[in-house]
Amino acid sequence: EIGLGIPADPLFRSSILWNLYSGSSNYVLRAPKGELLAYTHGQPSQSPVTYLLRLDWQDGDVNADQTVDVSDLQGVIYYTLNDQKVNGQMFNFTCADVNADEAINVLDVIGTVDHILAYEEPAAARASVVSGFAADNRNTLTDTGSAVTLTATDEVAAVQLFVSGAASGQMHVADDIKGRFSVAIRDVAGGVRILIYSLSGRTLTPGEHLLLSEMPAEAQVVSATLTDAQACRLPAAITSEPSAIDEQIVNSKSVNRKLFDLNGRRISEDWDLLPAGIYIIEMNGKQYKVKK
Repeated sequence: EIGLGIPADPLFRSSILWNLYSGSSNYVLRAPKGELLAYTHGQPSQSPVTYLLRLDWQDGDVNADQTVDVSDLQGVIYYTLNDQKVNGQMFNFTCADVNADEAINVLDVIGTVDHILAYEEPAAARASVVSGFAADNRNTLTDTGSAVTLTATDEVAAVQLFVSGAASGQMHVADDIKGRFSVAIRDVAGGVRILIYSLSGRTLTPGEHLLLSEMPAEAQVVSATLTDAQACRLPAAITSEPSAIDEQIVNSKSVNRKLFDLNGRRISEDWDLLPAGIYIIEMNGKQYKVKK
């Protein structure tokens, strides 16, 4: 939102956008991008001020929250399935209509996916997502070092993950997820961005779901965004735990293995003599991240 002579107060700017939204047909924002608009603020008896403003937005920011993520995608999917937006939520029709054909359909879903995968997320925003998620473990993503599992108490319609220390070709999405959902993966700065969503309205029901069946030992789930079918973000926590192979290492000194630190340097010491920490172990031609 770029204003010409408009006070910098973000609440005032949000008020302008909300008034434009509320006055739009069917509560769907159809404001033109980059064109000058006039907005009058104040009652006639209070010497109202008219501002000239020009609306701008990040491509893909359908819900106008100044970020581009899976909640925008789920908003477009909901509109596609129901021919209307989610009740009570902002919906920027102009932004959602990626191919500008005055209709919201599967082509716009695909276009929104591309915008999300290409979005350059500020590091500060990513950190705030992680700290916010830590406060509520209603839906828990467990990173074992070689796989990622979602234990959900909510019905989850779409998932976005950022995995550091990995490339797209190293990520293996669980067969059940690939069979029932659409999946998009792209290399981004520092790792991989993954989207899991459904064009037909399918959801992950409450319970345990394997999302990633395999990933490199040095990979780590850094942030995650979950939404319900109405494009509302769901609280979640990201946890890590050693894989089941830890018990084999701790309880057996005879296991044929190669041991490395997180920088890939070979460790010659006996497992039992190592200090507490996280290590990489190679067994049966595969690598696992383990915690001692």
